Amino acid sequence: MKLKLIALALAAAAAGQAHAAGTVDFASGDGNLFLSVWDPVAQTSYSRDLGVDLNSFAPNATVNTAPTFNSQYETAGYTQSFSADAMLQQYLSTANTANLVWNIGSGDITSTGLNGYRFLSTSSMGASTVAGETNTQVKSFGASNSVANAIATNLANAGTSSLTATAADSFLYAGDYSYSNNWNSQAKGWVSTAPLGGSSNFVFLTPSSISGLSKAVVHQFGYTNAQGQFEAATWTLASNGTLTYGVPAAPVPEPETWAMLGVGLGLLTLRLRRRA
Repeated sequence: MKLKLIALALAAAAAGQAHAAGTVDFASGDGNLFLSVWDPVAQTSYSRDLGVDLNSFAPNATVNTAPTFNSQYETAGYTQSFSADAMLQQYLSTANTANLVWNIGSGDITSTGLNGYRFLSTSSMGASTVAGETNTQVKSFGASNSVANAIATNLANAGTSSLTATAADSFLYAGDYSYSNNWNSQAKGWVSTAPLGGSSNFVFLTPSSISGLSKAVVHQFGYTNAQGQFEAATWTLASNGTLTYGVPAAPVPEPETWAMLGVGLGLLTLRLRRRA
């Protein structure tokens, strides 16, 4: 799996690469992650198939059960980087970068019932806020497949992995209301976007049961360190167009901590000697 992901990352970094064209469509199952950057004022956008599928992060395909996750994406210090392609560099050179926002999404729709929906999304907030989503709201994220399907079809026809669009192009425009920054207006209390140069949390959502009003399953990527603190994994889109997924490295104990540990060990050794 690790070699496969490295190969995908290298391939996604190549401009105009057609390796993953047409796979971001949620309804075809296990959609690829796709990056979208847009200017809501000028109503222009850039979208790119990242070539990494939802199952790489959440390989358990069974919904309504406790999902399993690829530990690689939650291991301290893990990073994965995607260089800007020529189309993105061109888009950034002509856009008003102060207006730009971006997000990453992916979906998997396997049935029309509440047990057939799974999504990955960048998020402005952590799991405690996103956990307010109900099963019905998460199912309604599926309306965003209009944008994913349009992008997938266009990429497949063009034989490329990225495209630009305007609001006149309807669902090809990433800022379309059916996707935009709030998943068809179903993201409650959070948005999926960050400004250019900013970072976002990354979350997984799926219905927890067939009860529409029950809370959905929400998982935030990251890990709990030895000090009991949660270290959130994040996506970052740099101003030069380089996209990076990163998990913070394990914190290094402060000198004072080492000193206290040394004192404690010294006292323990002294006590053991006295007993002997």
